Formats: sequence, C-alpha cells, structure tokens
Amino acid sequence: NMTRNGEAAVVHGKDLEEEKDLSETGIFARVDPSQKLDIVSHFQQQGEIVGMTGDGVNDAPALKKADIGIAMGKRGTQVARDVADMVLMDDAFPSIVRAVEQGRIIFGNIKKFIIYQLSYHLAEIIIIAGISFTMWHLPLLPLQLLFLNLLSDVFPALALGVGRGSKNIMEKSPKDPREPIITKKNWLITGLYGGVISLYVIAAYVFAYHGMKLSPEICNNIAFFALAFGQLLHVLDMREADEPIFINQVTQNIYIWMALGFCIAMLLTGYFVPLFSHALSFVPLPAAAWGLILAGALLPLLTNQIIKMIWKI
Repeated sequence: NMTRNGEAAVVHGKDLEEEKDLSETGIFARVDPSQKLDIVSHFQQQGEIVGMTGDGVNDAPALKKADIGIAMGKRGTQVARDVADMVLMDDAFPSIVRAVEQGRIIFGNIKKFIIYQLSYHLAEIIIIAGISFTMWHLPLLPLQLLFLNLLSDVFPALALGVGRGSKNIMEKSPKDPREPIITKKNWLITGLYGGVISLYVIAAYVFAYHGMKLSPEICNNIAFFALAFGQLLHVLDMREADEPIFINQVTQNIYIWMALGFCIAMLLTGYFVPLFSHALSFVPLPAAAWGLILAGALLPLLTNQIIKMIWKI
C-alpha cells in the first residue's frame, strides 16, 4: 500500500541506499537516473508489473527497463519517446488509465475470440469423427460445413471482438507478461466447451436414428441445425466467470444480438428457400425433429453455464 502508519512514505535519492524496504515507499524524490533504474528493477524482482513515466534523456534507461515505459508526447525528448512503449500525446496522466483499460479490453476480446473459435471447431471435429467412425454415416456434408463456418466464423466472432469489457476490469491484477494468451486453464475450458456441444449433438443424432428410426437425411439435418444453433448460442458462454448470467458484457453487446439475429435469419432462409435448401441438402423435418434440434442447441448452453458457475471458469 506504500504507506507507513497511514501516511505516504517519502524517500529522497540521497537516502535511497539506506532504505531497506522500498515496497512501503509511496514517493521517491530527487533520484538520479541510475536510482530510477534500480527502483524499477527492485519492484520487478518482487514480481510487480512496473510502469515508468518520463520525458528526459536521463529517463530513457528506466523507461526501457520498465514493463510499460510511458513518455510525454508534448514535452518529452525524442530519445524518451523512442524507447517508450506508450507515448502520451496530451501529456495527461488520466490517459494512462484509459489506455491500460482499452488494452485489457482488447486482450480479453482476443482471448474470447480464440476460445470461441477453437471450441466449436473442436466440436465439429468430434461430431464428424465420432459418428463417421461408429455409425459409418456422414453427419455433416462439406457444403453444410462451409455454410455453417461462414456464419459462425464471421459474425458472432467479430461481435466478440468489439465488446466493451467487464465493469470491474480495472480492479483486476495485471497479467503476467510471460503468460501466453491462451493458458492451460483456457485450453481446458475450450476442451470442455467443445466436448459438451459435440456430446449433445451426437446424442440427438443417435436418438433420431436409432430411437426415432428417422432417415439418415433427416438425422443429418438434425445434427446440422442442432450444431448451428448451438454454436450461435455458445457465444453467450464467453462472459467472464465473475459476471452475472443475464447481465454481462456479452449480453449487453448489441453487436452480438445483431449477429445472432442475422445468422438465424440466414439459417432459416437456407432451410425454407428451395434453391438454397436443395444445394445444402435440407429436407422437410417433422416437429419431433425440431424438438431434438432445440434440445441439442439449448442443453449445451445450459450445461456450460452450470460448469461456469461451479468451477468459476
């Protein structure tokens, strides 16, 4: 907290060598360039993420050493601007907070985009491999997959990329710069999401074929639409674990709803317009088939939300 007995701790440069615990120091005054570098190094060795602001040539070593070097754009020297990671064009410190916030939002959106894409592509692989190798049926045709990926790969995924981030994003600790974009935990989440989606789609296909004795063509359509609607709804799983289910950064993103509405309209157009339905091998489906499709699309969303609540992932 950088305070001592409730008051800000101040250390002058001439007393810096005598100071044993820099972590409780709130203000460093009259420090020379080498001391600035030592201060940055000290906090980095303590595992802290260090930001350094400066405008002069003598600030350059510390700016370069810091995790985030921030130079002044108006009064800063060219050397300081060259070595810095960020340049404040208005020389206003509040801009640092806004820039960090935007950086965190962008980083989070990239992770959501990747996890969303990987998880439903994994589901497609499991569905095709599982049904093809056990029942010798082709659950999804090539043109159907292309149509599906043109929708899911583009519109919901892009909508995730323009999310505004969670309200408490600045209350979270900085990420470890050595940590990869997709961590082991993220890979686990991706596998769980893909496994859950594929499980319900395969179950719908198997029940339609063996339980309801429907034709392979109808079963194919059931698998396609269950997967299609399931993938679209899967975008709602991309909320943060500490956010409410119904009111979060995903549900409050109008572009998500626009993308879902457009994709659902395109799916229904493909089914009801004869030219497209013939090209995509769609056939008339009985009401019971639509019930299976609805279950195959909604149950993965429900299951993933339960997993998210229990495991906080």
